[in-house]
Amino acid sequence: MQACHAATKSQAEQRAFGFLLGLSFLFYFVVRGWLTAALVATFLVCSIWLTTQPRHTREWLKDRRMRWLLMALASPALAVVSVQMLRHEFAPSYFDAPARFLAASVILLALVQLRIDFVRIAERVFPPAILLCAALIFVWPDAPKYFWGDRVASYFMDPLTLAQHSTIAAFICLFLMDSRGEDSLPMRALKLAGFAAGMAVSMVTQSRTGWTMVPILSLIWLVTRKKTRGPATVMLALLAVAAGCVAMYWVSSVVHTRVDQGVQDLIGYTSGRNVDTSLGIRIRIFHAIWTLFLESPLFGWGFMQPAPLSSHPAIMAYSTPAFEH
Repeated sequence: MQACHAATKSQAEQRAFGFLLGLSFLFYFVVRGWLTAALVATFLVCSIWLTTQPRHTREWLKDRRMRWLLMALASPALAVVSVQMLRHEFAPSYFDAPARFLAASVILLALVQLRIDFVRIAERVFPPAILLCAALIFVWPDAPKYFWGDRVASYFMDPLTLAQHSTIAAFICLFLMDSRGEDSLPMRALKLAGFAAGMAVSMVTQSRTGWTMVPILSLIWLVTRKKTRGPATVMLALLAVAAGCVAMYWVSSVVHTRVDQGVQDLIGYTSGRNVDTSLGIRIRIFHAIWTLFLESPLFGWGFMQPAPLSSHPAIMAYSTPAFEH
Protein backbone atom coordinates (compact mmCIF):
# COMPACT_ATOMS: atom_id res chain seq x y z
CA MET A 1 0.00 0.00 0.00
CA GLN A 2 2.76 2.44 0.93
CA ALA A 3 4.70 1.67 -2.27
CA CYS A 4 1.52 2.14 -4.34
CA HIS A 5 0.78 5.43 -2.58
CA ALA A 6 4.36 6.64 -3.14
CA ALA A 7 4.19 5.73 -6.85
CA THR A 8 0.85 7.54 -7.24
CA LYS A 9 2.25 10.61 -5.49
CA SER A 10 5.36 10.57 -7.68
CA GLN A 11 3.25 10.39 -10.86
CA ALA A 12 1.08 13.26 -9.66
CA GLU A 13 4.16 15.35 -8.93
CA GLN A 14 5.59 14.56 -12.35
CA ARG A 15 2.38 15.64 -14.06
CA ALA A 16 2.17 18.84 -12.03
CA PHE A 17 5.77 19.85 -12.65
CA GLY A 18 5.54 18.81 -16.29
CA PHE A 19 2.46 20.98 -16.75
CA LEU A 20 4.21 23.92 -15.09
CA LEU A 21 7.29 23.45 -17.26
CA GLY A 22 5.22 23.27 -20.44
CA LEU A 23 3.20 26.31 -19.50
CA SER A 24 6.42 28.24 -18.91
CA PHE A 25 7.27 28.30 -22.61
CA LEU A 26 3.84 28.17 -24.24
CA PHE A 27 3.16 31.92 -24.17
CA TYR A 28 6.78 33.08 -24.23
CA PHE A 29 6.51 34.66 -27.69
CA VAL A 30 3.18 36.42 -27.17
CA VAL A 31 3.12 37.76 -23.59
CA ARG A 32 5.72 40.23 -22.35
CA GLY A 33 7.43 39.04 -19.18
CA TRP A 34 5.80 35.62 -19.36
CA LEU A 35 9.03 33.64 -19.15
CA THR A 36 10.32 35.68 -16.22
CA ALA A 37 7.09 35.17 -14.29
CA ALA A 38 7.11 31.46 -15.11
CA LEU A 39 10.75 31.17 -14.04
CA VAL A 40 10.04 32.77 -10.67
CA ALA A 41 6.94 30.63 -10.09
CA THR A 42 8.72 27.42 -11.08
CA PHE A 43 11.73 28.34 -8.93
CA LEU A 44 9.53 28.86 -5.88
CA VAL A 45 7.64 25.60 -6.41
CA CYS A 46 10.87 23.64 -6.94
CA SER A 47 12.51 25.25 -3.90
CA ILE A 48 9.59 24.23 -1.70
CA TRP A 49 9.62 20.70 -3.13
CA LEU A 50 13.38 20.31 -2.61
CA THR A 51 13.11 21.31 1.05
CA THR A 52 10.76 18.37 1.53
CA GLN A 53 13.27 16.01 -0.12
CA PRO A 54 16.54 16.72 1.73
CA ARG A 55 17.83 13.14 1.58
CA HIS A 56 17.30 12.84 -2.18
CA THR A 57 18.86 16.26 -2.75
CA ARG A 58 22.00 15.27 -0.83
CA GLU A 59 22.25 12.07 -2.87
CA TRP A 60 22.04 13.95 -6.15
CA LEU A 61 24.66 16.45 -5.01
CA LYS A 62 27.08 13.55 -4.53
CA ASP A 63 27.02 13.06 -8.30
CA ARG A 64 30.16 14.78 -9.65
CA ARG A 65 28.52 15.63 -12.98
CA MET A 66 25.63 17.33 -11.22
CA ARG A 67 28.01 19.33 -9.03
CA TRP A 68 29.96 20.54 -12.07
CA LEU A 69 26.75 21.50 -13.85
CA LEU A 70 25.43 23.43 -10.84
CA MET A 71 28.80 25.17 -10.48
CA ALA A 72 28.61 26.22 -14.12
CA LEU A 73 25.15 27.68 -13.59
CA ALA A 74 26.39 29.55 -10.50
CA SER A 75 29.52 30.93 -12.22
CA PRO A 76 27.87 34.07 -13.76
CA ALA A 77 26.72 35.23 -10.33
CA LEU A 78 30.16 34.49 -8.90
CA ALA A 79 31.77 36.54 -11.68
CA VAL A 80 29.55 39.57 -10.99
CA VAL A 81 30.11 39.30 -7.23
CA SER A 82 33.88 39.04 -7.71
CA VAL A 83 34.13 42.09 -9.99
CA GLN A 84 31.94 44.23 -7.74
CA MET A 85 33.92 43.24 -4.64
CA LEU A 86 37.26 43.86 -6.32
CA ARG A 87 36.14 47.27 -7.57
CA HIS A 88 34.21 48.18 -4.39
CA GLU A 89 30.95 48.60 -6.29
CA PHE A 90 27.39 47.50 -5.75
CA ALA A 91 25.13 47.50 -8.80
CA PRO A 92 22.10 45.27 -8.07
CA SER A 93 20.74 45.42 -11.63
CA TYR A 94 23.67 43.36 -12.92
CA PHE A 95 22.54 40.40 -10.83
CA ASP A 96 19.38 40.02 -12.93
CA ALA A 97 20.79 37.65 -15.56
CA PRO A 98 23.00 35.63 -13.13
CA ALA A 99 20.01 35.21 -10.81
CA ARG A 100 18.15 33.49 -13.65
CA PHE A 101 20.94 30.93 -13.92
CA LEU A 102 20.82 30.35 -10.17
CA ALA A 103 17.06 29.84 -10.34
CA ALA A 104 17.56 27.46 -13.26
CA SER A 105 20.00 25.39 -11.20
CA VAL A 106 17.36 24.85 -8.50
CA ILE A 107 14.74 23.96 -11.13
CA LEU A 108 17.15 21.57 -12.83
CA LEU A 109 17.93 19.78 -9.56
CA ALA A 110 14.23 19.28 -8.83
CA LEU A 111 13.27 18.15 -12.31
CA VAL A 112 16.16 15.68 -12.57
CA GLN A 113 15.13 14.14 -9.26
CA LEU A 114 11.56 13.89 -10.52
CA ARG A 115 12.79 12.23 -13.76
CA ILE A 116 10.70 14.55 -15.90
CA ASP A 117 10.47 13.49 -19.56
CA PHE A 118 11.60 16.77 -21.16
CA VAL A 119 11.19 15.52 -24.73
CA ARG A 120 7.57 14.53 -24.20
CA ILE A 121 6.80 18.01 -22.86
CA ALA A 122 8.79 19.83 -25.54
CA GLU A 123 7.12 18.10 -28.48
CA ARG A 124 3.72 19.20 -27.19
CA VAL A 125 4.68 22.76 -26.30
CA PHE A 126 7.26 24.12 -28.75
CA PRO A 127 5.17 23.74 -31.95
CA PRO A 128 2.07 25.47 -30.48
CA ALA A 129 4.28 28.19 -28.97
CA ILE A 130 5.89 29.10 -32.28
CA LEU A 131 2.52 28.85 -34.06
CA LEU A 132 1.14 31.37 -31.56
CA CYS A 133 4.12 33.58 -32.37
CA ALA A 134 3.36 33.34 -36.10
CA ALA A 135 -0.28 34.18 -35.40
CA LEU A 136 0.81 37.26 -33.43
CA ILE A 137 2.98 38.40 -36.36
CA PHE A 138 0.85 37.52 -39.37
CA VAL A 139 -2.75 37.57 -38.09
CA TRP A 140 -2.97 40.13 -35.25
CA PRO A 141 -4.30 43.38 -36.80
CA ASP A 142 -2.13 45.68 -34.63
CA ALA A 143 1.12 43.79 -35.34
CA PRO A 144 2.37 46.10 -38.14
CA LYS A 145 2.60 49.14 -35.87
CA TYR A 146 5.47 47.45 -33.99
CA PHE A 147 7.44 46.60 -37.13
CA TRP A 148 10.76 48.31 -37.83
CA GLY A 149 9.84 49.63 -41.24
CA ASP A 150 9.72 46.56 -43.47
CA ARG A 151 11.41 44.42 -40.80
CA VAL A 152 9.05 42.43 -38.59
CA ALA A 153 9.18 42.74 -34.80
CA SER A 154 6.73 42.02 -32.00
CA TYR A 155 5.47 44.43 -29.38
CA PHE A 156 8.29 43.40 -27.04
CA MET A 157 10.92 41.71 -29.26
CA ASP A 158 13.16 43.54 -31.73
CA PRO A 159 13.89 41.85 -35.10
CA LEU A 160 17.24 40.39 -33.99
CA THR A 161 15.87 38.82 -30.80
CA LEU A 162 12.74 37.58 -32.55
CA ALA A 163 14.79 36.01 -35.36
CA GLN A 164 17.20 34.25 -33.03
CA HIS A 165 14.54 32.81 -30.75
CA SER A 166 12.12 31.83 -33.52
CA THR A 167 14.93 30.08 -35.42
CA ILE A 168 15.96 28.13 -32.33
CA ALA A 169 12.35 27.16 -31.58
CA ALA A 170 11.82 26.12 -35.22
CA PHE A 171 14.81 23.79 -35.16
CA ILE A 172 13.78 22.36 -31.79
CA CYS A 173 10.56 21.31 -33.55
CA LEU A 174 12.65 19.74 -36.31
CA PHE A 175 14.98 17.92 -33.91
CA LEU A 176 11.96 16.56 -32.05
CA MET A 177 10.81 14.65 -35.15
CA ASP A 178 10.61 10.95 -34.24
CA SER A 179 12.53 11.68 -31.02
CA ARG A 180 10.46 9.18 -29.04
CA GLY A 181 9.95 6.60 -31.75
CA GLU A 182 8.04 7.09 -34.97
CA ASP A 183 5.62 10.00 -34.69
CA SER A 184 1.96 9.71 -35.55
CA LEU A 185 0.81 11.63 -38.62
CA PRO A 186 -0.86 14.45 -36.59
CA MET A 187 2.22 14.87 -34.36
CA ARG A 188 4.53 14.92 -37.38
CA ALA A 189 2.32 17.53 -39.04
CA LEU A 190 2.33 19.66 -35.86
CA LYS A 191 6.13 19.60 -35.62
CA LEU A 192 6.57 20.42 -39.31
CA ALA A 193 4.06 23.27 -38.95
CA GLY A 194 6.05 24.60 -35.98
CA PHE A 195 9.28 24.44 -37.96
CA ALA A 196 7.72 26.19 -40.97
CA ALA A 197 6.15 28.90 -38.79
CA GLY A 198 9.42 29.58 -36.96
CA MET A 199 11.39 29.86 -40.19
CA ALA A 200 8.73 32.13 -41.70
CA VAL A 201 8.94 34.49 -38.72
CA SER A 202 12.75 34.46 -38.86
CA MET A 203 12.66 35.22 -42.60
CA VAL A 204 10.41 38.28 -42.34
CA THR A 205 12.53 39.81 -39.56
CA GLN A 206 15.30 40.17 -42.19
CA SER A 207 17.83 39.52 -39.42
CA ARG A 208 21.04 38.05 -40.78
CA THR A 209 22.08 37.30 -37.20
CA GLY A 210 19.25 34.80 -36.87
CA TRP A 211 19.85 33.40 -40.35
CA THR A 212 23.47 32.48 -39.59
CA MET A 213 22.22 29.71 -37.31
CA VAL A 214 20.23 28.02 -40.08
CA PRO A 215 23.08 26.33 -42.03
CA ILE A 216 24.79 25.25 -38.79
CA LEU A 217 21.65 23.73 -37.28
CA SER A 218 20.66 22.21 -40.63
CA LEU A 219 24.04 20.51 -40.87
CA ILE A 220 23.76 19.10 -37.34
CA TRP A 221 20.23 17.85 -38.04
CA LEU A 222 21.20 16.17 -41.31
CA VAL A 223 24.21 14.45 -39.75
CA THR A 224 22.39 13.27 -36.63
CA ARG A 225 19.49 11.88 -38.65
CA LYS A 226 21.78 9.27 -40.18
CA LYS A 227 22.59 6.08 -38.30
CA THR A 228 26.06 6.03 -39.84
CA ARG A 229 27.97 9.28 -39.36
CA GLY A 230 31.21 8.82 -41.25
CA PRO A 231 33.08 11.36 -43.41
CA ALA A 232 30.84 10.62 -46.40
CA THR A 233 27.72 11.51 -44.40
CA VAL A 234 29.23 14.79 -43.25
CA MET A 235 30.36 15.67 -46.78
CA LEU A 236 26.92 14.97 -48.26
CA ALA A 237 25.30 17.05 -45.50
CA LEU A 238 27.70 19.93 -46.20
CA LEU A 239 26.88 19.81 -49.91
CA ALA A 240 23.14 19.70 -49.17
CA VAL A 241 23.34 22.70 -46.82
CA ALA A 242 25.50 24.66 -49.28
CA ALA A 243 23.04 23.93 -52.10
CA GLY A 244 20.16 25.01 -49.87
CA CYS A 245 21.86 28.29 -49.00
CA VAL A 246 22.56 29.05 -52.67
CA ALA A 247 18.97 28.20 -53.58
CA MET A 248 17.59 30.50 -50.89
CA TYR A 249 19.85 33.31 -52.10
CA TRP A 250 18.47 33.10 -55.63
CA VAL A 251 14.85 32.24 -54.80
CA SER A 252 14.17 34.69 -51.94
CA SER A 253 14.41 38.38 -52.75
CA VAL A 254 14.64 39.18 -49.03
CA VAL A 255 17.66 36.90 -48.53
CA HIS A 256 19.21 38.15 -51.78
CA THR A 257 18.89 41.81 -50.77
CA ARG A 258 20.13 41.35 -47.20
CA VAL A 259 23.13 39.24 -48.22
CA ASP A 260 24.10 41.72 -50.93
CA GLN A 261 23.79 44.54 -48.40
CA GLY A 262 26.07 42.67 -45.99
CA VAL A 263 28.69 42.19 -48.71
CA GLN A 264 28.55 45.88 -49.61
CA ASP A 265 28.87 46.81 -45.92
CA LEU A 266 31.95 44.62 -45.61
CA ILE A 267 33.53 46.08 -48.76
CA GLY A 268 32.78 49.62 -47.55
CA TYR A 269 34.35 48.88 -44.17
CA THR A 270 37.51 47.20 -45.45
CA SER A 271 38.07 49.89 -48.08
CA GLY A 272 37.39 52.72 -45.62
CA ARG A 273 34.77 54.33 -47.87
CA ASN A 274 31.87 53.73 -45.44
CA VAL A 275 32.72 52.45 -41.96
CA ASP A 276 29.44 53.43 -40.28
CA THR A 277 27.36 50.60 -41.67
CA SER A 278 25.59 48.12 -39.41
CA LEU A 279 28.29 45.51 -40.00
CA GLY A 280 31.14 48.02 -39.76
CA ILE A 281 30.00 49.36 -36.40
CA ARG A 282 29.66 45.82 -35.02
CA ILE A 283 33.19 44.94 -36.11
CA ARG A 284 34.55 48.03 -34.33
CA ILE A 285 32.50 47.29 -31.21
CA PHE A 286 34.07 43.83 -31.07
CA HIS A 287 37.51 45.39 -31.62
CA ALA A 288 36.92 47.89 -28.77
CA ILE A 289 35.69 45.17 -26.41
CA TRP A 290 38.75 43.05 -27.18
CA THR A 291 41.05 46.03 -26.55
CA LEU A 292 39.44 46.75 -23.17
CA PHE A 293 39.48 43.08 -22.20
CA LEU A 294 43.21 42.76 -22.89
CA GLU A 295 43.93 45.76 -20.65
CA SER A 296 41.91 44.44 -17.71
CA PRO A 297 41.04 40.76 -18.18
CA LEU A 298 40.44 39.96 -14.48
CA PHE A 299 39.21 43.16 -12.83
CA GLY A 300 37.12 44.36 -15.76
CA TRP A 301 35.99 47.98 -16.03
CA GLY A 302 33.21 47.83 -13.47
CA PHE A 303 29.50 48.42 -13.71
CA MET A 304 29.01 51.91 -12.32
CA GLN A 305 30.60 53.90 -15.15
CA PRO A 306 30.89 53.24 -18.87
CA ALA A 307 34.23 52.04 -20.22
CA PRO A 308 36.52 54.87 -21.46
CA LEU A 309 35.63 54.59 -25.14
CA SER A 310 35.85 58.32 -25.85
CA SER A 311 39.28 58.77 -24.23
CA HIS A 312 41.10 55.57 -25.12
CA PRO A 313 43.81 56.32 -27.73
CA ALA A 314 43.59 52.95 -29.50
CA ILE A 315 39.80 53.15 -29.75
CA MET A 316 39.71 56.83 -30.71
CA ALA A 317 41.78 55.95 -33.78
CA TYR A 318 38.68 54.43 -35.42
CA SER A 319 35.90 56.15 -33.45
CA THR A 320 33.10 58.06 -35.19
CA PRO A 321 29.96 59.75 -33.77
CA ALA A 322 27.82 56.80 -34.97
CA PHE A 323 30.18 54.32 -33.30
CA GLU A 324 30.18 56.24 -29.98
CA HIS A 325 26.38 56.44 -30.05
